Amino acid sequence: METGLEHGICDFSTMLQARPYLDIDPFHGSQGSLLKPTGNYSYRNPERKSEASSTLEVWGKGPLPKPTFSAETALIMTTGSNMTFKCKRQEKDALVPQLWTYLLLKEGNARPLQNQVTIRSWAYFTLLFVTTQDSGNYSCKYFGSQNPQRKSEASTVLVIRVKGSLPKPTLSVETALIMAPGSNMTLKCKRPENDALVPQQWTYLLLKEGNPQVLQSQRTSRSWAYFSLLIVTARDSGNYICKYFGSQNQKRESEASTALIIRVKDSTQIAYTVINLTRIILAALILAVIVILLSNDFKAQKVEKKPEDLCLEKQG
Repeated sequence: METGLEHGICDFSTMLQARPYLDIDPFHGSQGSLLKPTGNYSYRNPERKSEASSTLEVWGKGPLPKPTFSAETALIMTTGSNMTFKCKRQEKDALVPQLWTYLLLKEGNARPLQNQVTIRSWAYFTLLFVTTQDSGNYSCKYFGSQNPQRKSEASTVLVIRVKGSLPKPTLSVETALIMAPGSNMTLKCKRPENDALVPQQWTYLLLKEGNPQVLQSQRTSRSWAYFSLLIVTARDSGNYICKYFGSQNQKRESEASTALIIRVKDSTQIAYTVINLTRIILAALILAVIVILLSNDFKAQKVEKKPEDLCLEKQG
């Protein structure tokens, strides 16, 4: 028996101008289970033109096709970065135009992390300022507004890893590592260039080992900052390091830089050195004068001797 469902239009005699009623024949299937192809079916009488029946939506059996899931950013991220995913369903003409809800899933979470409703065949998900807790296995699903109970298969899993603290900065000295008292010292703290980090204001910290307090801080949008220590003394000698953090997440600091060993000469030692050097120079001058005097005296004695004295010296 031919029902007309195979052609997308059902033929049935009704009263002229009357609106027919369309239902599913229980012997041929039920909504959301057996009937194919998926689509809208209307009901008309070709001989006596009636008003079109109400539209009845019929869905195929099983889940919707599996979506594709990709990362718009790297799979290995640093904390404080933004992570973006894209979930895309297969585009099929047989699917009725409707609103689609896309779900972002993470293994171990009973509920979706995010959902996006759109008429498009794709949706984006963004995780802001990720931390190590955002590491894990992610996937996505989707369903249509016409039949929310019929979800798609889960996408292929993406394994995301988020590193701990912000990347380690470098600390360098713009002047010498060994300074004289009263000099000015300039240090430069620079963070690594990283496009994944969100543009923001950065605070750089200068620290000295053994001192729990921050010596100086500089706030800037650049990837580096300068610190100046003016009129240094021996007390400024020590090991210096720097760190930084962003304005978006001030609790997340970077690793400490490698320590720079700075030495400032002791002024008392310099004074002693000058005094000792002066003494050495004076002693050398005195010795030189004595040598010169003795040499001159010896020459004078040889000149003053008489010839007869020389003869007596020879006879003796």
